[in-house]
Amino acid sequence: MKRIPLVVMVFVVGYAMMHMGCMDREPAPVCPVPTELNETDAMIGGFEGVDMLVVVDNSISMAEEQEILATAFFPLVNSLINPLPGWPYPTADDVRIAIVTSDMGLSWGGDPYEEGDGWPGTNPCSASGDNGVFQTYNNGSTIDIESDVIECDESNDQCPTGWICEDIGSDNVGTCAAPGGDGTGQVCPDMNATWSETTEASPNALMAFEVACLADQGTTGCGFEQQLQSAAAALSRPDQAAFVREESLLAILIVSDESDCSMEDGPAMFASDEIQDESGISEKNIACGENPDFLYDIEHYYTTFTGVKTSPNSVIFAAIIGVPMKDACQGTGDAIGDCLDHPDMELTPIIKENSAGTDTWYFENACTRGTVTQAQPGRRYVKLANEEFGQMSFVYSICNENWGPAMEEIARLIASNLAGTCYEKPLDWDPATRQAKCDVVVEFINPKGDDCPGKFDDDEPVIVEEEDDDEVERTFVYCRMPKLTAPRNCADVDTSAMADEFGWFYCENLGREDFKDACEDGEDNDNDGDVDCDDEDCQACQICGGADACTGLCKYMVQLTPKAEEEAKQLSISVQCLQQFSFEDPNCQEDSVKACEDDIDNDGNGIWDCENVSIDQDKDNPHSADPNCCPMIRKGTDCKEINRDYCGGGSADKIDACVAHASLLGCNL
Repeated sequence: MKRIPLVVMVFVVGYAMMHMGCMDREPAPVCPVPTELNETDAMIGGFEGVDMLVVVDNSISMAEEQEILATAFFPLVNSLINPLPGWPYPTADDVRIAIVTSDMGLSWGGDPYEEGDGWPGTNPCSASGDNGVFQTYNNGSTIDIESDVIECDESNDQCPTGWICEDIGSDNVGTCAAPGGDGTGQVCPDMNATWSETTEASPNALMAFEVACLADQGTTGCGFEQQLQSAAAALSRPDQAAFVREESLLAILIVSDESDCSMEDGPAMFASDEIQDESGISEKNIACGENPDFLYDIEHYYTTFTGVKTSPNSVIFAAIIGVPMKDACQGTGDAIGDCLDHPDMELTPIIKENSAGTDTWYFENACTRGTVTQAQPGRRYVKLANEEFGQMSFVYSICNENWGPAMEEIARLIASNLAGTCYEKPLDWDPATRQAKCDVVVEFINPKGDDCPGKFDDDEPVIVEEEDDDEVERTFVYCRMPKLTAPRNCADVDTSAMADEFGWFYCENLGREDFKDACEDGEDNDNDGDVDCDDEDCQACQICGGADACTGLCKYMVQLTPKAEEEAKQLSISVQCLQQFSFEDPNCQEDSVKACEDDIDNDGNGIWDCENVSIDQDKDNPHSADPNCCPMIRKGTDCKEINRDYCGGGSADKIDACVAHASLLGCNL
């Protein structure tokens, strides 16, 4: 089934041609080429927090891995709520994490196993196992945590209770050292809730420690691990319904060295040759892989996980599982399309001796780490990440010795969605109307009727019908959101006057050097002579090594009013614009005398012409000089000799731009 972004791309050009007023505009004279669509999908406004569900495999092979997980939970939680210097995202102040096990007993199809379902002999598991119940620990429990592994800064906030941050380097980062150097037997903080949580109103400094203690789930779970079904069961339990909040991002993490055996048809599975086991050598370990038709298909879990939210863009999937420690199998879901073709991911049955000294059938391992980790190919998790969740997912090999990098990447995936969307380039803006020449389009799935909600004021919505692989029809209705008038400089926008309006506006944070985008764009945005981290306004930014996150602004901002944000919360939103030229066209470059004097950003990189223009000089059109303009060069010279008259005859800004580009060309003034 096509995912939503593909559907959007199919319909959107036609939509733009019908609806966007900028089709009436003449192309920019410097680039007389056909217009083309420029679309950016976005979850504008981000989420207010994250609800994270972690499935911990509690089968017999996971004892060492649970110990690794306990330590690895610290970089995950710390990256979100106690980030280190250099972390590029704002601190999250609303995070909750719950733990479930992989043990679903021999339940199937969502129902408990019953006598007569066909298991030969005595049922080796319970009827339903833990059935997705959130796990806790007893007060006074202990956990082993590795010393000198967890990264920290001088605040010491990232360390377990009583530990000290030592060996802090020039990057202001050290590692947490246990008292006496031994991190075994650490007494867990008391926890009297069914999940660990920190909020802005009630900060929890012990959250990372609590989650680490939840990693210890024992190894007595059913050997028929149903990791995906356990997550689905946890999210569907009425007694746990309060965990998932509509305004928060949902993240699901699987940690397992075994493949998934989430059964849809238990009796058929139990009747298979592998379970009936008449060969004399046990084949039960390969039953699920040999009989995939008796398992829920992967799309079922995409639908189930995303179905608890209003929009599928509200869910992240991650897995630390059995895959080779290769780039082809580690990364975001959209980057591991070749993983299932890797030879180590094949389900190859072999006979090995088990822990009791008995010959048993297993699948060849996808990866190993000494004698500690021997992981089966996690094909179903990879397929779910690659084919369904795409860039909203992350996969990592459980055979890696250090899971910290994976946890930081998962935290990065979460934090980037919490932070909302920043745009790399400015939107085309009309000073006459004080509006961007673009539209914000909101997608509704299976709405009541085919019309846009009245507030959207779109008489001609685009309607797309789609049928999935199960022949279930869905209707997508795409509606333009009303466009509001606002000054180009965000500092001049009176948001209080818009509080009761429904719509969106575009503005730019100009003349400032105190937020992430401005502190890494290579420009002197406030024209004080200092660029990026050399500017004192950037010193508080973590990207410059500061202790706190700097202002959570974007340089180019698409802003929804509070009423519009509430109406479109967590729906799929795209910003759709028509370019008046192609940046690939040779005419559309910033490298000629004409292009460098026309007050137009010909190559669309956000800077143009030969002189910096401050907001004080031109309130509606401030910009930095484009080094591609200066120096202008004479053709026919070996060194592309600098046009000294052109460069030197103007302002200091013009000369500075010449010097910058001369350096790139290897020439000297």
